[in-house]
Amino acid sequence: MRCVALLTVLALLVGCGAKQKSRDELLKEFVERALMERYLTNDYDLYLNDVDYGVELDTVQQQMLVAIHKQFADYQEKKHGPVAYVNMTDVVKEEGDSVCYVHYIVAYADSTQESAVMKVAYEGGEWKIKSRN
Repeated sequence: MRCVALLTVLALLVGCGAKQKSRDELLKEFVERALMERYLTNDYDLYLNDVDYGVELDTVQQQMLVAIHKQFADYQEKKHGPVAYVNMTDVVKEEGDSVCYVHYIVAYADSTQESAVMKVAYEGGEWKIKSRN
């Protein structure tokens, strides 16, 4: 019993000493997860979970958006080859760090590079891609 109590206290002390991740660290992880782990691996259903459309999507709307993303990705791959890498180049913060514009470059196998901007907002303890203002 004494051992369990000691382990519980130790776990609480370790947990209290754990460093909280900053919003910048959370933003970087979010962008990597949304873009690289989900979008670029064609996992559009999970990618769309990271997007705030301002309204709840029904199944038909979700399927339509998945199809649109897939068509665009297929078109780009036929035109330029597969994505070679994505590089986040800048983050412009607004509204007290709760809204950011993430600038990134998508490079393709044929050396084509496209720059893009993604608006993200920190709401309810998590980052979301904003599809509208």
